[in-house]
Amino acid sequence: LQMGRIEYVPETVVLSEVVENVVMLLQEASKVKGISIVSEVDNSTLVEGDFNMLFTILRNLVSNAIKFTNEKGTITIRSSISQNKVFVGVRDTGIGMPDEIKNRLFKIEEKILSKGTAGESGTGLGLILCKEFVEKHGGKIHVDTKVNEGTEFYFDLKLSQENNSN
Repeated sequence: LQMGRIEYVPETVVLSEVVENVVMLLQEASKVKGISIVSEVDNSTLVEGDFNMLFTILRNLVSNAIKFTNEKGTITIRSSISQNKVFVGVRDTGIGMPDEIKNRLFKIEEKILSKGTAGESGTGLGLILCKEFVEKHGGKIHVDTKVNEGTEFYFDLKLSQENNSN
């Protein structure tokens, strides 16, 4: 991405279709841990974005949520619209993270080695890619987390002008 080899190709995207594709891809991994994935994304929400990049962002965030959520937990993917932006969140009922880890996320120079609830390994590089892709869309990515209560990653996208004509 930093070398300019991955091109941002914006189009009007039905956000729920991206979410459905991610959920289908990660359904097996979530079933292994008995984790429910719930989508609260409205089927009519249209965003201006690159489908493949949006898929990668959500795949990484949901995959991480599965990794850091205990058995029988829940992951919720939701969206809301405000001031021509769509806010997308991936919330889990997982183990959360302390501030010292949270403050090191999204920094390529930081090494973050962490273990999921079933011993899965993580390096934090997926989150750096998410940040880059969200920024390509003109948005920002944030995280709210509490140890033993869960985490929510959320980011903003441009609302498609086609939403106004529907």
